[in-house]
Amino acid sequence: MNNYRAVFSSSGVCTRIPDAQTLFGAFCQAVLMTDGQDCLYDYLNSFNSEPWFVHSSMFPAGLFPAFKQPLLTLQSIQKSVNARDRSCKLDILAQLKKYKKFEYITESIFSDFVIPDRIDEIRTHLVMNGGTIDTDQSRGVSVLQKTDEEKNENFLMKSLLQTRSGTLENKLEKDLFYQKQLFFSEDSRFVIYIKANIEPERLKRILRMIEWTGTGPSSSIGFNQFHFEKIEKMDSIHKEQGNRICLLSACIPEENEFDLKSSDYGIESSLYKTSYSYIKDACSGRFNLLQPGSMMLPLEKKEYYGNVLKVSTKGKPVYHYGIGFSL
Repeated sequence: MNNYRAVFSSSGVCTRIPDAQTLFGAFCQAVLMTDGQDCLYDYLNSFNSEPWFVHSSMFPAGLFPAFKQPLLTLQSIQKSVNARDRSCKLDILAQLKKYKKFEYITESIFSDFVIPDRIDEIRTHLVMNGGTIDTDQSRGVSVLQKTDEEKNENFLMKSLLQTRSGTLENKLEKDLFYQKQLFFSEDSRFVIYIKANIEPERLKRILRMIEWTGTGPSSSIGFNQFHFEKIEKMDSIHKEQGNRICLLSACIPEENEFDLKSSDYGIESSLYKTSYSYIKDACSGRFNLLQPGSMMLPLEKKEYYGNVLKVSTKGKPVYHYGIGFSL
């Protein structure tokens, strides 16, 4: 399979940056709109043998999901604190606290530490070298990056928690709900990583349709719209491959696919509904998935992991994207 990087810009307000499952729904709709029902079935059936393509979640350009392996351990914190003068121990603890939670890592950290599975070396930089890795929140997201690394000034996100009414008329307080809305700068760009068996022009045609299908709720009124800009063939972004892989999409693994004892992972359990236009928001089931950023040890190295699950809801087939994408 050929590796690609598809680049998008935001066309308005978003409720979230789309994950792989949301993108899968948009791609299915795109194939249906451009090539018809038979081609959609061909696309879905291709996952049983040789997929047309598999994809990651969408990320801000140059950023990857935070890895699930703990960055700091109790032992490393104690080592750092005990090595310093007693008068500055509280300052050291306050400095280390900012490394507890971050949403993304830069491509440099991803290629230098995550892909070769040397995350422990980041801990060494933080504890022994006085913090040559830093976190940056100036762009609206928390990013782990090297202190000497040039910041991506193009990406900027602002979030707003808006009160909305769930009815045509705001009659009761219980009718209100809160919706997070995301606003991006004009220069912000987003990336989907893709491994494809189909030709680039056919893939481009599907990606362009995202602007018409939308990528999430309320797309009919202008929310969650992205504009396709270009697709680039990717060379390897790393020189060394570790034993473990980092998932760039939520994954429902098949049996005996990973050594869980030697992996660091997060699990999310979510209840999914179908689109209103298909089965009027019917529940398709609850799925447990490995989260993006999980560091997994595969029993056998493959181009992708997991599969697309087919379930039945109200007599109609519903497909759930459970493929774990990795680079």
